[in-house]
Amino acid sequence: MLKFAGAGAFASLGPTAGYAAQSQTGESSNTGAGWLSVRAFGARGDGATVDTPAINAAIEAAAKAGGGTILFPAGVYVSYSIHL
Repeated sequence: MLKFAGAGAFASLGPTAGYAAQSQTGESSNTGAGWLSVRAFGARGDGATVDTPAINAAIEAAAKAGGGTILFPAGVYVSYSIHL
């Protein structure tokens, strides 16, 4: 089981140049050009809910968009295998 915790963990897919100025704390749906929040895909980050499907959905959406950065807002994300 994989756990993500802290103020925000990031998984980067594809080119990320120019994304550094984007907000890294938003919990809204998608936070701007190239940023995809796992919460927008149903992740809870409560340390009890298995967030694997939401994390995989966010990764798949970034891949379909040609790349992007997956945002994990503050929380504890419980996950089994994820597919990059």
